[in-house]
Amino acid sequence: MMKKNTCLFFSTIYFFLFALIPFTDAQDTIYLKNPSLEDVPRQGDIELPSIKGWRDCGLEKFPYESPPDIHPLKYKAFGVSMRPQDGETYLGMVVRYNETFESLSQKLMSPLKKDKCYFFSTYLARSDIYNSPTARSPKAIESFDKPVAFLVWGGNEFCEHMELLGISDRVENIQWQLYEFTFVPSEEYNSITIEAYYSKSVLGAYNGNIMVDNLSPIIEVSCK
Repeated sequence: MMKKNTCLFFSTIYFFLFALIPFTDAQDTIYLKNPSLEDVPRQGDIELPSIKGWRDCGLEKFPYESPPDIHPLKYKAFGVSMRPQDGETYLGMVVRYNETFESLSQKLMSPLKKDKCYFFSTYLARSDIYNSPTARSPKAIESFDKPVAFLVWGGNEFCEHMELLGISDRVENIQWQLYEFTFVPSEEYNSITIEAYYSKSVLGAYNGNIMVDNLSPIIEVSCK
């Protein structure tokens, strides 16, 4: 009889603990829409919709340039042959010689809070082959194989650059590698933007690429 009561006691405790987990998780964790960047594989085209859950920032900034690509394609578009790190597809973004670059944005389900500490990670890589025509040489092929940096911006509207929350070193690895970021917003923000941008170690604009997959939730952590 004592054993039954003991089991009932611990079962009741576990029930309440597990009931509290979703509430705590929802408070402290911001889940992104389509974090694994899953969609129909395709080359970026201004006539096609943006990747699910994200808005293409180039439509307003650089309306004559193509949006990011969704890999892998069966015919290995641009010579890119990497497999996804997670799921079925991943994102490919480029920077260009003419000071244009690719980025995506989404509104957050709950805001980043001022002066709170957050953790965020993603898998990044560089394709060692990335060949494409450009506006200056539409009938020729240029290489986009140079490494670039990955940036995370906070804002309140789509694609808004109010505060740089995270920046990687230039991504040279050609295999998937986990990159981690911690940041403390100086204001409250309702959107984030992920962006390919030129490495500070290289002077001037150039052609380069970055592959992105498996974005983590944004997790509030203890400030040390």
